[in-house]
Amino acid sequence: SAASPQFSPDARQLYYMLSYGERTNSELWVTDLASGSSNPVLSGYSVRSCGVGQQHYAISQDGREVAFSMLDKVGHSDLWIASTDRRSSPHMIESVGNEDCPFFLPDGDLIFRSGEGNQNFLYRMKIDGTGRRKISDWPIFDPFGVSRDGRWIVAQTRGPDAENMYSVSAFPVEGGPTVTVCVGLCLVTWDRAGKSLYIG
Repeated sequence: SAASPQFSPDARQLYYMLSYGERTNSELWVTDLASGSSNPVLSGYSVRSCGVGQQHYAISQDGREVAFSMLDKVGHSDLWIASTDRRSSPHMIESVGNEDCPFFLPDGDLIFRSGEGNQNFLYRMKIDGTGRRKISDWPIFDPFGVSRDGRWIVAQTRGPDAENMYSVSAFPVEGGPTVTVCVGLCLVTWDRAGKSLYIG
């Protein structure tokens, strides 16, 4: 059983979560589309879900690294980085709070969701954990994706009133006014070329 498919940046490989046999946990695998060969990328690592329920992972724009989150033994969520060629072991990024839902920016930095009390906010940092800073003071629920140029991240937020409890907004990564994409529940996806935003 395969789920959560995602093409590599060069569109030559397909990543996906695979479960098979009597295994209860799925693993991240990759298939080379030219040869048809398939190999595991993360063996023994339980990738967390983000938002709509599909297990979430992010591939860097150079295709060399994958970012994901995983729960530790006490239920704390941490961010992890692994090489897609499996030449080095995955390593955890040290944090003090619950962090998940990572996305790569074009320069290799990560955008992610970080919990503060009973609220979540968008943060940015380098993959070694340095340069950590909050993108916006506006609390969010689930992040949906980063634009191809890295200028925007779209996330589900609280709505304007009791009748409209949810909305989706685009947050400028480098600062500036937030743009409301839709009021209500909608799913938002950026296209691979970075020219269009699909709303469902």
